[in-house]
Amino acid sequence: MTDNAEIMHELSSMEIYQYVEGMNEQWGKRLGLSSDEAELIDDLQKGNLADGFSEVLLRVDDEGCSPGRVRMDHDQNPREAVALMYDPSKHGEDYQEYLRQYDETCQWRWS
Repeated sequence: MTDNAEIMHELSSMEIYQYVEGMNEQWGKRLGLSSDEAELIDDLQKGNLADGFSEVLLRVDDEGCSPGRVRMDHDQNPREAVALMYDPSKHGEDYQEYLRQYDETCQWRWS
């Protein structure tokens, strides 16, 4: 993680984890996760448009973890839908340029 990302992570009282390829106990420890939480993240279902959702693990300080789903419906959650529609063979190799096409709908915040 960059220094800024690590600071933001440490200050956050709520974290949402989706499937992370390569998640293991070592990465889990770095993120402050238990081995069970890291294993849950590794087993989450990746989102796809056919199913219409992706699975998440919501972690809230002092409350613990809860599984959940993020809807990928374009009207309900346009950011998730747009991000998952990206296909380099159809949309080109520049992912950020692809996302800029949806600035008005998704209201990305570029820094």
